[in-house]
Amino acid sequence: MRPRRTGLGRLVRVHDRRSLPIRMGVVLALSVTLGSAVAQPSDPSTDARVALSRASPTAIDECTAAERADIRAYTGLLDHRPCLQRALAKAHAAGRSLIVDAGLWNLESGHVELKIAQHLRGEGFGELPVEDARKGTIIRFRYAASTDPYGFLVTGSGVTIENMEFRQAHPRLAPGWTPTIGPWAIYAKAEPYADAGGHRLTVRHVLLRNIYQGINTGLARGGTFTDIMGQPLKTGIRVEANVDEPHFSDIRFGWPYWSGQPDVMAYVHSNLIAFDFERIDNPKMSNIFTFNAKVGLRCSQRLSDYTPGNCSLLRAVNMGHDS
Repeated sequence: MRPRRTGLGRLVRVHDRRSLPIRMGVVLALSVTLGSAVAQPSDPSTDARVALSRASPTAIDECTAAERADIRAYTGLLDHRPCLQRALAKAHAAGRSLIVDAGLWNLESGHVELKIAQHLRGEGFGELPVEDARKGTIIRFRYAASTDPYGFLVTGSGVTIENMEFRQAHPRLAPGWTPTIGPWAIYAKAEPYADAGGHRLTVRHVLLRNIYQGINTGLARGGTFTDIMGQPLKTGIRVEANVDEPHFSDIRFGWPYWSGQPDVMAYVHSNLIAFDFERIDNPKMSNIFTFNAKVGLRCSQRLSDYTPGNCSLLRAVNMGHDS
């Protein structure tokens, strides 16, 4: 009796030489099957989506039948804020992530709140403004900043928002067009001298289609902002006071993801500040591109009594601004 090594890397003891082809054939067939599975790694994004779906409720479960039909048809005739806020509150109470289903989520009556460690994941978005207008998860604000300055209000630390599109309802495009001054799409609200509220926010794979004001980290510390694109009209990302090394990467602002209409392009060119930094310590930026903006990156001094200062120790790689 001699040991033989099979394709599985284990020792198989063969008692009869005549049985070797059959036994080895079975073992080798199993080896090929396993080998093919290993040789074809699965899509990480698919794995993440499947794992999240098994562990997480979906927001649409908290909606009425009429709301579900309205969301899935991308018609946006109803106000979906109440059911989205219920879903967020229920997921937070259970300590679970939340999937925001594909469809048009219409927010008319004000902001929704994200609390500590909430993970909010959409089902993607279409990049082109016309062909893909009804794809993925779209959050649309149908109110002005004068009604409510916030869209997604982040009041807890460690929140993640990913894989969705944000839109603002504006007047119909026509000569002489001017935008609706809409709310911040995402605002991290941290109170002065507090260790709770908005810190270490993560925003990734998000489209700010035609948002008037994009992301404001307020007084929150740290954070990771990656794979973000869009045609914000006034501000892309604003930092008021961040003293803990935020990271910005793979961000593209100003390209006509929404419209190349002359009045829109002229408004963006006259008003957009893509990155607006006051007090910010040791920010890291990479693969940044802005187009048609008034200012690509503005660093200014913060004069507030709380964390006064300016932009210090910025490190940037592959950053370009094309007017």
